[in-house]
Amino acid sequence: MREIVINKCYGGYSLSDEALLLLAKKKDPHIELMDPVEYYGTKDWKKERKDRSPILLQPMYKGKVLVDNHSRDNRDCSVFIEMIKKLGEKANGRSAQLETVTIPYGIEYEIEEYDGIEWVAEKHRTWG
Repeated sequence: MREIVINKCYGGYSLSDEALLLLAKKKDPHIELMDPVEYYGTKDWKKERKDRSPILLQPMYKGKVLVDNHSRDNRDCSVFIEMIKKLGEKANGRSAQLETVTIPYGIEYEIEEYDGIEWVAEKHRTWG
Protein backbone atom coordinates (compact mmCIF):
# COMPACT_ATOMS: atom_id res chain seq x y z
CA MET A 1 0.00 0.00 0.00
CA ARG A 2 1.06 3.59 -0.60
CA GLU A 3 0.43 6.62 1.61
CA ILE A 4 -0.40 10.10 0.34
CA VAL A 5 -0.79 13.31 2.35
CA ILE A 6 -3.91 15.40 1.74
CA ASN A 7 -5.69 18.31 3.41
CA LYS A 8 -9.05 17.39 4.96
CA CYS A 9 -10.54 20.82 5.75
CA TYR A 10 -11.59 24.03 4.04
CA GLY A 11 -8.81 26.54 3.56
CA GLY A 12 -6.17 24.53 1.76
CA TYR A 13 -2.93 22.67 2.13
CA SER A 14 -0.11 24.31 4.08
CA LEU A 15 2.65 23.31 6.46
CA SER A 16 3.57 24.80 9.81
CA ASP A 17 6.93 26.49 10.29
CA GLU A 18 7.94 23.63 12.60
CA ALA A 19 7.18 21.11 9.84
CA LEU A 20 9.15 23.10 7.24
CA LEU A 21 12.17 23.34 9.55
CA LEU A 22 12.08 19.62 10.30
CA LEU A 23 11.88 18.78 6.59
CA ALA A 24 14.83 21.08 5.84
CA LYS A 25 16.92 19.39 8.54
CA LYS A 26 16.02 15.97 7.10
CA LYS A 27 16.98 17.21 3.61
CA ASP A 28 13.59 16.54 2.09
CA PRO A 29 14.03 16.87 -1.70
CA HIS A 30 10.87 18.98 -2.02
CA ILE A 31 11.97 21.75 0.37
CA GLU A 32 13.84 24.48 -1.44
CA LEU A 33 16.32 26.75 0.32
CA MET A 34 16.00 30.03 -1.55
CA ASP A 35 18.14 33.13 -1.32
CA PRO A 36 16.12 35.86 0.47
CA VAL A 37 16.85 38.41 -2.27
CA GLU A 38 15.43 36.01 -4.86
CA TYR A 39 12.40 35.09 -2.74
CA TYR A 40 11.44 38.61 -1.68
CA GLY A 41 12.51 40.18 -4.99
CA THR A 42 14.51 42.99 -3.40
CA LYS A 43 18.01 43.59 -2.08
CA ASP A 44 16.41 45.23 0.94
CA TRP A 45 14.81 41.89 1.87
CA LYS A 46 15.20 42.43 5.63
CA LYS A 47 12.95 45.51 5.43
CA GLU A 48 10.49 43.64 3.19
CA ARG A 49 10.42 40.78 5.70
CA LYS A 50 9.96 43.19 8.62
CA ASP A 51 7.01 44.90 6.88
CA ARG A 52 5.14 41.64 6.18
CA SER A 53 2.40 40.19 8.32
CA PRO A 54 3.68 37.31 10.51
CA ILE A 55 1.18 35.08 8.70
CA LEU A 56 2.93 35.74 5.36
CA LEU A 57 6.48 35.20 6.63
CA GLN A 58 8.29 32.14 5.40
CA PRO A 59 10.59 30.58 8.01
CA MET A 60 14.34 30.73 7.45
CA TYR A 61 17.00 28.07 7.86
CA LYS A 62 20.74 28.70 7.64
CA GLY A 63 20.12 32.17 6.16
CA LYS A 64 17.81 30.87 3.43
CA VAL A 65 14.05 31.09 2.99
CA LEU A 66 12.26 27.74 3.18
CA VAL A 67 9.92 27.06 0.28
CA ASP A 68 7.56 24.05 0.29
CA ASN A 69 7.38 22.31 -3.09
CA HIS A 70 5.21 19.36 -2.07
CA SER A 71 2.88 19.70 -5.01
CA ARG A 72 0.01 17.35 -5.56
CA ASP A 73 2.39 15.12 -7.53
CA ASN A 74 4.82 14.39 -4.70
CA ARG A 75 2.75 14.08 -1.54
CA ASP A 76 3.84 10.44 -1.25
CA CYS A 77 7.44 11.37 -0.36
CA SER A 78 8.61 9.07 2.46
CA VAL A 79 10.41 11.87 4.37
CA PHE A 80 7.26 14.00 4.15
CA ILE A 81 4.96 11.23 5.38
CA GLU A 82 7.30 10.41 8.27
CA MET A 83 7.24 14.08 9.34
CA ILE A 84 3.41 14.26 9.15
CA LYS A 85 3.13 11.22 11.39
CA LYS A 86 5.78 12.45 13.82
CA LEU A 87 4.36 15.95 14.29
CA GLY A 88 0.67 15.11 13.98
CA GLU A 89 -1.43 18.27 14.34
CA LYS A 90 1.72 20.37 14.75
CA ALA A 91 2.46 19.77 11.04
CA ASN A 92 -0.69 21.64 10.02
CA GLY A 93 -0.22 25.08 8.56
CA ARG A 94 -2.79 27.84 8.75
CA SER A 95 -6.25 26.49 7.87
CA ALA A 96 -4.97 22.96 7.23
CA GLN A 97 -5.73 19.53 8.60
CA LEU A 98 -3.19 17.15 7.05
CA GLU A 99 -3.81 13.41 7.03
CA THR A 100 -2.55 10.39 5.14
CA VAL A 101 -4.68 8.27 2.84
CA THR A 102 -3.65 4.75 1.86
CA ILE A 103 -4.15 3.43 -1.68
CA PRO A 104 -2.87 0.28 -3.45
CA TYR A 105 0.50 0.40 -5.23
CA GLY A 106 0.32 0.68 -8.99
CA ILE A 107 -2.72 2.96 -9.02
CA GLU A 108 -2.24 6.17 -11.00
CA TYR A 109 -3.76 8.88 -8.85
CA GLU A 110 -4.32 12.58 -8.67
CA ILE A 111 -5.23 14.83 -5.78
CA GLU A 112 -8.41 16.75 -6.39
CA GLU A 113 -9.90 19.49 -4.23
CA TYR A 114 -12.88 21.70 -3.59
CA ASP A 115 -12.40 24.87 -1.49
CA GLY A 116 -9.22 23.41 -0.04
CA ILE A 117 -10.59 20.00 0.97
CA GLU A 118 -8.62 17.37 -0.92
CA TRP A 119 -9.18 13.72 -1.82
CA VAL A 120 -7.30 11.12 -3.84
CA ALA A 121 -8.90 10.00 -7.12
CA GLU A 122 -7.79 7.35 -9.57
CA LYS A 123 -6.67 8.95 -12.85
CA HIS A 124 -9.03 8.45 -15.76
CA ARG A 125 -8.83 9.46 -19.37
CA THR A 126 -10.67 12.61 -20.34
CA TRP A 127 -11.10 14.49 -23.60
CA GLY A 128 -12.08 18.11 -24.16
